[in-house]
Amino acid sequence: MDNFNVFEQDEFLKQTVENKRLKKDLIQTIFIRKGNLIIYQNDQEIKLKQYDVFFPEPDKSYQIISKSFDLELLSLALTKKILDTSIIDLSGYEYNHFFNSTRINNYNFKEVEFLALVELLLQLKKRLKEKSTKFVRYIQYNLFYAIVYTTFSELSKQQTIIVRKGTRKDEIVKQFLVDLNNHYIDNRDAKYYADKLNITVRYLTECCKSITGRTTKELISSVVIRAAKVLLSETTKTISEISNELNFSDQYSFGNFFKKHLNISPTQFRKNLQ
Repeated sequence: MDNFNVFEQDEFLKQTVENKRLKKDLIQTIFIRKGNLIIYQNDQEIKLKQYDVFFPEPDKSYQIISKSFDLELLSLALTKKILDTSIIDLSGYEYNHFFNSTRINNYNFKEVEFLALVELLLQLKKRLKEKSTKFVRYIQYNLFYAIVYTTFSELSKQQTIIVRKGTRKDEIVKQFLVDLNNHYIDNRDAKYYADKLNITVRYLTECCKSITGRTTKELISSVVIRAAKVLLSETTKTISEISNELNFSDQYSFGNFFKKHLNISPTQFRKNLQ
């Protein structure tokens, strides 16, 4: 499998076989089209029904306990690699905000919204079978992004999405990310953001690690990398122009920073998109 794929129930069950654990190297979202599925997680059974969408927590084990005879589902599976190489930021606060252990991980969608998602998933599955070309890859990724954004948009409308009030750490991380997105070009020092929040750098890192699983430094770098990937993929600006726009001293320091985090140069990243 490349970065992502769509499986129907037979393909999904081949990977997971009843009473066997789901593969931990994949992040899978399960869409129940028909019937019922019972999954065991965190010492409890989760019963999934028609139009339910289930989000397994990354790096956690799950078991399929049983399924109804009429089960029909689709599974969107993605590798952890895409969290670092995709233009969309799936590994930040929003992702963990929905899928950490203090949240409910299954939601029931309205029929119209669910069927719209199914249509996108089936289109993606079809496109993934086509011979890979520059334009086919664009279509594949755009469909993938559409599925992710449509899902998150629907979730954001559901009042039941939050099962507890935001903690102090939640609020700190949320404000930090707001500040970071506003000031990352001019300020990449953790102390700057800690001072704005009137807390220590150590406590800011503790909050970030607790809520997102990433340190303050890692989050700062991820925002810069995300901006770089957007500029490389959506503009014709030179590497030098991009490095200037992102406030690097020169294109070499930008190139070293980019390669350090993605194991690929900015030039090669851009070539891979063609």
